[in-house]
Amino acid sequence: MENQIPFQILVYLITLIFDDGEDKVSKFLQRAAWDTSDEEQHKHIKQQLEESSPLHLLGALHEVLVWDDAPKSLQDRIQSYIGQKRIGDMHKSPKPDTGDTHETPKTDTGDLHETPKADIRDIRKTPKAYRSAKDLKAKGLHFRPSSRRSLKAIEFNSFGFCGKLELPPQYASSLSKVVFLNLIAYELCPNNVLDFTVICYVNFMKSLNVSPDDVKELREKKVLLTSWTDEAVVRFFEDLDTFDIEAVDKYMDVKQNIQKHYDSIANKWMAELFYTHFSTPWHVIAWSAGVVLLVLTVVQTYFTTNPK
Repeated sequence: MENQIPFQILVYLITLIFDDGEDKVSKFLQRAAWDTSDEEQHKHIKQQLEESSPLHLLGALHEVLVWDDAPKSLQDRIQSYIGQKRIGDMHKSPKPDTGDTHETPKTDTGDLHETPKADIRDIRKTPKAYRSAKDLKAKGLHFRPSSRRSLKAIEFNSFGFCGKLELPPQYASSLSKVVFLNLIAYELCPNNVLDFTVICYVNFMKSLNVSPDDVKELREKKVLLTSWTDEAVVRFFEDLDTFDIEAVDKYMDVKQNIQKHYDSIANKWMAELFYTHFSTPWHVIAWSAGVVLLVLTVVQTYFTTNPK
């Protein structure tokens, strides 16, 4: 990673060969990150590359995966400003120390990756009871592909005893495996100013895809796109080593909301009732017929005991 050609020079060299060199680079990144050729998404990628000005190709690929085109709230903009200000302060020349003690100015950026203490306490006091996609489905949670192509586009909403978890659709392939392994190493580089979005995403998906049945559930919902077998996809996530990094979690709010839904006894009973008795149209028909027969029996009994 330390020997990468600067991104702007790479784009310039490609434009010397092809008239549409910039388009070819952005389309390559689109294919590598999301394995799609959607023209509207391609416009977004070109826009984000212009806004972010990545230093090298791997940085550009990271931007394409984690960049979110959703409108930012005021709080998000303030946090983004504070983060950029902290990064800028780090690069300022330290003032000379005129005292007797000369300490080496700190340049480590590790503090940018540290989870606030409150978040760490939340992690410890909220043990994760659910284990996989199949486990969550049994508690009334449904999976849907997000309309946004970003690793940050993970959202959970609870509607009574039902819940909806939206995940960005992702391909599981040999190319995506190489991409994720390189980006995990990229985020772990010392003195970088990145968050751990890719690592957090991989950890989240690993927790959902424990068995082939879990993969089948997400594949049928178009969250996972692949030509592999379900067993191969499980091995795919197992091979993505994140080195047990759990201190930083970009999806803490999502996980806590899922946990609340999962822990609800009422949601559990209603979900089990639905999936046990109304999971197929035939079950619905049988229950409807039973209710009709019960009503007819009550009516018949009433008129038998109370003849006109």
